[in-house]
Amino acid sequence: MADRVELAACVHDAMQLRITAQGKLLAARSQLDVFMLVPAQLDIQPANFSRELFYRYLKNRFVLLPECKTLAELAEPACISRLTEAARSGPARYHEAAARWARQFSKALDEALGRAADEIALCQVGEQVRHALARFRSIEPVTLRAAYLMVNDYLGQQLQQLYLQHFARQSSGAASSQLVEVLQQERDWRRERGLPGLPSGAHKGAELQHFTTLQHFCLTPLLPLARRVESGVWVQHAISGMAAALAMTIAMLIAFWSQMKYGNFTTPFLAAMVVGYILKDRVKEVSRLETIRRLGRRLFDYRTSLECRTARGVIASIDERFWLGSPIEATDRQLRAMSRRYRKRYHPQGSSLLAYTRLVAPQAAAALSETTCEDVQVINLQKLLRNAARDEREIWFLEGERIRHKAVRPRYRIGLLLRYQRGECVRYQRYDLDVTYKGIQALETRSEGKYPRARSFFEKLGRA
Repeated sequence: MADRVELAACVHDAMQLRITAQGKLLAARSQLDVFMLVPAQLDIQPANFSRELFYRYLKNRFVLLPECKTLAELAEPACISRLTEAARSGPARYHEAAARWARQFSKALDEALGRAADEIALCQVGEQVRHALARFRSIEPVTLRAAYLMVNDYLGQQLQQLYLQHFARQSSGAASSQLVEVLQQERDWRRERGLPGLPSGAHKGAELQHFTTLQHFCLTPLLPLARRVESGVWVQHAISGMAAALAMTIAMLIAFWSQMKYGNFTTPFLAAMVVGYILKDRVKEVSRLETIRRLGRRLFDYRTSLECRTARGVIASIDERFWLGSPIEATDRQLRAMSRRYRKRYHPQGSSLLAYTRLVAPQAAAALSETTCEDVQVINLQKLLRNAARDEREIWFLEGERIRHKAVRPRYRIGLLLRYQRGECVRYQRYDLDVTYKGIQALETRSEGKYPRARSFFEKLGRA
């Protein structure tokens, strides 16, 4: 790959798995495939786990991340002048520019504190923080005061959180004079302007809710507008129409034949008409479902168009597809190898293969090709685990001369394979997912590899 794309899976919460791809995703066409080998004990089959059920609990987020800058660069005249121009352009431009600056400030401060090794370095970081905040707060638009205050509130809270986290990680865990000085100056600035103080922990629930609101306010401008529609709707209408025409032709042939042989309004004629309409209904439904099932291997399920909030035009389109079947139908070499390994060790009686693909096709100008993006998928496993055993089983063992037992909750191992294809290179990352009926218990990274480009799983499946 020309530029590195970071691909990782982690536990989002007890029931949700988070898959993240981060890099210059708009520089070239890319495809992410997620394969999950589900054991037969969980009984995940096409009859009881539909495509609609999977998409109902799937969450997606595509973010245009701001460019990484240092604290000194954020205080430079070129960076501040962009804020001034945005304030003159209107609320949307200022909101986007101020929120982007705030996110850059948070990341730059986190990196600077991570590099600070002694008190002298911390003093330099404190000076850069004060200078950058003073330059940002020197631009106070009168007509955009609400957005200005919310971004400043977010900056102050991030300042406190990052400083406290840094000093809490130290061996002593004590607050230094530099920490007290920086936070005291922030409190004084807020008090002079009649703004609420920094969180003190007295009302933890309300403070967390307020910080979440501020975080969402500063993240919204980085989220493109997403318009999601179902793919292949007109193809399905055409298939339904042709199936109805075929079924109606069969019914009319039966009706004409019975009329010519038995005459009008006779008992055999009426019986033949009833049989013809029964066949018509069945032929229509079976032909429609079978054709759509076969075309489903070639067509995508949904298409999402991403539009920039501050500029017109589509910057990228995302096609999604879900498929559930048997590992025997897998054509990818790495997937077949993992399936054989799991059949020998964990799934001796077979398993189900859950496959989800996400194709990102950039459609923007070259200016966005260098923008760092983050594509996040959060997959909910609650419906996958609905058939997991809930009772605890006793395991007996001998410890010295004593007989002991322990209650163990049944665990299931799900194989997870991520496949990222871009250009002439394909990357694989394999994980082991241990789950119980209560959710994810462990996520272990097994291997990572890079291979030459090959046809994707869905390309091979569609041509099979």
